[in-house]
Amino acid sequence: MANAQGMKPSRPEIERQLDRLLADEVIASAPNSVNVLKYIVEHALDGQQVTEFDLLKGVFKRDVGKVDDSTARVAMGKLRTLLADYYKGDGQYDPIIVSLPVQPGRKTRAGTQKRTKAAKRIKFNPGEAYTPSFSYNPTSWMAKELALAHRLLIGGSPSQIQRAQKHLENIYRAEPGNPEGMLGTIEAWGVMLIQGVLGTPHITLVAGPLQWIDRIEKETGATWRTHGLRALLHFTLGETQKAKKEFDKALELNRPATISRGWYTHFLFYTGHEEQALRLLALQAEEHIDDAPTQAVYGTYLMRAHRHEEAEQAFEKSLALDRNCWIAHYGLTQMYRELGDKQKADEHAKRVEELVEPSEFEYLKPRLSLHPDQRRSR
Repeated sequence: MANAQGMKPSRPEIERQLDRLLADEVIASAPNSVNVLKYIVEHALDGQQVTEFDLLKGVFKRDVGKVDDSTARVAMGKLRTLLADYYKGDGQYDPIIVSLPVQPGRKTRAGTQKRTKAAKRIKFNPGEAYTPSFSYNPTSWMAKELALAHRLLIGGSPSQIQRAQKHLENIYRAEPGNPEGMLGTIEAWGVMLIQGVLGTPHITLVAGPLQWIDRIEKETGATWRTHGLRALLHFTLGETQKAKKEFDKALELNRPATISRGWYTHFLFYTGHEEQALRLLALQAEEHIDDAPTQAVYGTYLMRAHRHEEAEQAFEKSLALDRNCWIAHYGLTQMYRELGDKQKADEHAKRVEELVEPSEFEYLKPRLSLHPDQRRSR
């Protein structure tokens, strides 16, 4: 949804959207458009491409001969207009967008399209004519819920994971089995496994999510996200070879998205490819120069690589963008503890204490190496 993380809508979601479209008064008042819409969507869901010839035979019951028959083209033009009006009006917040291919033509000097003589006849290549496309609507409430959930999952703190799960629960209540919602839940599960929140990772904790991914792929097909999350789950079990194979598949499908999500660089860093991970993180920091958490995450990995001067610079960039970026204060606390600078470490630990929830601070406290008698004082 908000870019849908590279996913395609599932068949049940598309079928529900078709029902919404057919229930619209304006579309329902145009019988030809209703019949054409049902025909092309149902065939597309079955993996069948629809040509102009197919429409003439299957919908309009016409014999296709040598004489040009514009019936299908006229009906498709009308349907295209109806869909555009629908998504500008009543359907602007629908979760799924059904769109139709634009008729080919050539551009004039003015930039408008002009139909050629060939376009007046059967102009599409066989199998390419009227196959619709389906995508998530970035303006729907569900897309906004997913965008918030994904952003919180990237942050990765326990309280952020909990808040992400609440957004994902909203999606589940509205659309049980929504693939993006399910993948978000799987990612939250993987993050908690890495953090140790769920205890020591074990196959019993991973088997269910792996089965969910298999089920999602049967509905939507394999994507960089399904492979990436399968890799994450394998990695939590220490199955690095399985994880690598899945990450390689994710990279083939969508390299930028796989890298930007963060789990691939995490995998590289902790499997002996530290420098490669840092190069990718540096590119992310350059591309998101105005994002405080991205700078802080880069600083955290530099700190773990004991490149303290560079790490400090990255943390300073983060705090210059947002002085309340808890990730930067958290990283600086750990770094100064390691360097033996107790005063600076305590200062940043105090800022972490002020910025996160009390229960979360209790979770973070051991990682900040705080003395047990230190109390929260607000």
